[in-house]
Amino acid sequence: MGHGDGFGEGFQRALTLDDGVMFTQLMLEAYAHRCAVTGERFADTGHLPHPELDVFLFQPRDAGGAYTPGNAVVVENGVKRLLMAGLILVEADYRLVLSAPGQAEPGIAPRLHLPADAAFWPDPEHLAYHRSFFRPH
Repeated sequence: MGHGDGFGEGFQRALTLDDGVMFTQLMLEAYAHRCAVTGERFADTGHLPHPELDVFLFQPRDAGGAYTPGNAVVVENGVKRLLMAGLILVEADYRLVLSAPGQAEPGIAPRLHLPADAAFWPDPEHLAYHRSFFRPH
């Protein structure tokens, strides 16, 4: 390998493995280590994974989703499990819809706690993608 070759192609490919880590750090900072659903703030531990917070993707990567702010929110680990199970859904206007097994009508909760910078808000298209798995069409 000559001096003009830099780190080489193999090193470049390895950097893409860190995309999720870099995205998580970006989102934690944008949300100021605050859960978008509960509003609770957590200490910045300086380490990833964070012990109490994670990023939830409304359209998972294995379903064509990307690491973009429009496809994600920062939430507590327990809230992430509720989102994954469809027990919490988010409307296009960022209202939270809570549903519990056996509940006839879902209860409406407050809106998401979002960063001041709207560039980090979830895209209604991704919210609709997530809702489509848990509501009849």
